Amino acid sequence: MPFRRRRIPAARRFTHDALSLVPRNVYFSVERVMPLAEVAAARDAAGPRISWSVVWLKAYAAVCAKLPLLRTVYLRWPWPHFMESDEIVGSLIVNRQDGEHQRLCYAQYYAPHEQTLAVLQEKLYHFQNDPIEKIYYKQILYTKIPNPLRLFLLWWQLNFSGRKRVTRYGTFTQSTLAGQGANNGDHQTLLTTSLCFAPLDRAGDCIGTLICDHRVIHGADAAEALRLLEEELRGPILEELNASANSSG
Repeated sequence: MPFRRRRIPAARRFTHDALSLVPRNVYFSVERVMPLAEVAAARDAAGPRISWSVVWLKAYAAVCAKLPLLRTVYLRWPWPHFMESDEIVGSLIVNRQDGEHQRLCYAQYYAPHEQTLAVLQEKLYHFQNDPIEKIYYKQILYTKIPNPLRLFLLWWQLNFSGRKRVTRYGTFTQSTLAGQGANNGDHQTLLTTSLCFAPLDRAGDCIGTLICDHRVIHGADAAEALRLLEEELRGPILEELNASANSSG
C-alpha cells in the first residue's frame, strides 16, 4: 500500500494539543541585535562551562522580576482578565530522544534569577540526561490521558487558574536552535512570552527574539524587555562569568 495511517506518537501529543489551543494572530515577535563578544569570551574562560541557554534563562528571569507585565497572564474564564504572578518559572524546551521519536520536554526552573549559573547548569545536565520517565514524569503521565479529556485539562489549566498556569507551564518559555546553527525566532508558545536567540556571528553579535502575546504586551514593552535583557547579559551575567573564570584560573 502506498500510504499508511498512523497514530500520533505519545512523544508528540503535548505539542499537537498545545498548537490546537494557540489563538491565531495573537503573537508577534520583536528582535534586538546584542553585542555579546565580551560575554562569549568570559563564558569560554569560566569553569565549569555554562550553556548559552542557561545564560539567557537567568538573564531573562531577572528582567521578568523587574517588569511585572512579563509575569502577567491572560485568562479567558470566567471572563477575559489579567492575573499578575509574583513567581518566576522559566520553562526551557529540551529535545529528548524517546524511543523512535523526538520529545519536546519542558525543563522548569523556579526563580532561576536567584540561583548561580553553576547550579542552573547542573540542573540542565539532569534535564538532558536523566531518564525521561523520571525527570518528566508529569508530562509523560499527561500524554497517557484520553484525547478529549487531555485537551480539556490543558485548556482549563491555561485559562482558569493563573497560579496553575505558572506552576505547571511557567512564566515564560525559552527555545533555541543556536547550538545547531539555526534561529527559530517564529516558534509557538502557550505563555505570555517566549525567548530565543540565534548563533553569534563573527563579530560576537547575537539576535535575541522575544515572542509576545499581544493581548498582554505591546511592541514598546517587548523592546524595553530586550533592552533590559542586554543590560543583564552585559552586566550581572558578565560579572558572574568573569568571577567564575578568575576563581577557576
